[in-house]
Amino acid sequence: MNNLKYALRDLMIIQKAKQEKLLAKCQLNMPSATDINTNPVNGEWDRVDFAVDTLTHVMEEVVELRQELPRKWWKNEPEKRQNLLTSGSDERSRALAEFADIVIHLVNFATYLNVSPKELTDAIMSKIDYNSKRPDQN
Repeated sequence: MNNLKYALRDLMIIQKAKQEKLLAKCQLNMPSATDINTNPVNGEWDRVDFAVDTLTHVMEEVVELRQELPRKWWKNEPEKRQNLLTSGSDERSRALAEFADIVIHLVNFATYLNVSPKELTDAIMSKIDYNSKRPDQN
């Protein structure tokens, strides 16, 4: 789990730096990105607006990932199924690219809301623990 924690931390640091540039381009005229809490009524986007917009991108990427997977589970598509399990195959590479987009957008969502890597990791661990004890999940 430490690998996940460090990977999330590194990705969040990279995405936070990119967001700083994006927010600067939007000319929000704030001292720092952590102080951006502008009222969207004045026509400027704030961090929550960017977070909500990012979730729209997540939904689009989920649809794109789904399109890369076998459409009908009851159809016999052994080659496509095997290619998804084979490292280096075109099908697997395309699916992983879409999955990576989803992860990046989800991390963007968290960083726009100033979620720390520790906070995110704690939430993930808490949810994993909760799900492991749910009667309908076991």
